[in-house]
Amino acid sequence: MLSDARNPYVGMWAYFRTVYRFVFDTESGDYVAYASMRGEKEEK
Repeated sequence: MLSDARNPYVGMWAYFRTVYRFVFDTESGDYVAYASMRGEKEEK
């Protein structure tokens, strides 16, 4: 099962220039991190 940790700060995204998104695999403990500058394509 995958979970997404964005929720607590989603309401404040307009104040951040860089957005980081982490997707966690709750079974293995692994995660994938994504970063994007406001208005640009997201990168792994």
